[in-house]
Amino acid sequence: MKILYVNGGVLDKGGISTYMMNFYRCFDKDKIHIDFLTQGSGENMYVGEIEANGGNVYQIPSKSTNLIKNAILLYKIIKDGNYDIVHAHADAGNGFILYIAKKAGIRIRISHSHSTNFYTKSKIKRLFNNIQKMGIEKNATHFWGCSKEACKWLYPNNENYSVINNAIDLSKFQFKNIIRSYIRRELNIPEDCISLCQIGHLNYIKNQEYSIRIIETIVMNYPERKVKLFLVGDGEDKEKLIHVIDNSIAKKNVIMLGIREDVFNILQGMDALLMPSLFEGFPVTAVESQASGLFSLLSENITSEVCFDNQMIKFLPIEEKNLKDWAEACLHIPSLNREQAINVVANAGFDIRTEALALQNRYIELTKGGKM
Repeated sequence: MKILYVNGGVLDKGGISTYMMNFYRCFDKDKIHIDFLTQGSGENMYVGEIEANGGNVYQIPSKSTNLIKNAILLYKIIKDGNYDIVHAHADAGNGFILYIAKKAGIRIRISHSHSTNFYTKSKIKRLFNNIQKMGIEKNATHFWGCSKEACKWLYPNNENYSVINNAIDLSKFQFKNIIRSYIRRELNIPEDCISLCQIGHLNYIKNQEYSIRIIETIVMNYPERKVKLFLVGDGEDKEKLIHVIDNSIAKKNVIMLGIREDVFNILQGMDALLMPSLFEGFPVTAVESQASGLFSLLSENITSEVCFDNQMIKFLPIEEKNLKDWAEACLHIPSLNREQAINVVANAGFDIRTEALALQNRYIELTKGGKM
């Protein structure tokens, strides 16, 4: 069986790429061959790994750069690849991708929603995305998403959708005190210091500025408390955030770690995760934090579906007036049984080995003519 995964951008450390790679690594390569198609001019990660497993990574210009070339190359790659399934992971862009796939004669065309809003602020791009979004109903044969909220957003007139859990490799996140001690030594975190982290793309959606302001609130109102915030990730707001930090009263309390390959270890060294996002589809990082038993503070804009244990997650508004609420929550972190947290996540259906086998079987059933 041949499947083409089509991403809206390049393969990176973000949630959508992480989702695709988590499942890809667990599929039986003798039963399923998966190629990846990415869009845009950035550098793709994981190329060596994919090629070593017999897969291909194709890269074409984004629609905003060259719409005609994008369409021609997309059609050619799909047509020449003789794929059984095209699985689109570009949210609103799925409409255009699956229109091309339909023209290329692909019988099984899956739209996958990973968000609850558009990523762009541009009014022109949002208009174009709305047009693409309307095309999903006509061109997709199956409507999937990472959460009920993500499905309702992308398929407002279709209740015949399926939620595919953003599962993870739980073995990497099993809490161990020895790892916690190692990370805290590496990052120079004193025992009496509250260590907080935010993980993800540095952009307006993730709202890192709000996290910085939370730290400023703690520094101003509780000067006797030691606190550090670690920002993990890279993105278009990097220089802006560096400027904000350099001019902040909490300059010494905020550390940018960049992209890390050991996020599963970073989480173990922390006392809490901050996620004041403007919106999310179903944040993989919140799954990872719960697997490591880490208390997490999330924006109320994030779906409650991501909460597997009310003791591990607290939802708060992200208005100006709520900064002190976030600060107070950071200073009063509950005591959790971190070693046992992994079982909670597994029982919720987020063990990648179980979920990947289920998805693999679903693909196979679809190619046999099933309606899963």
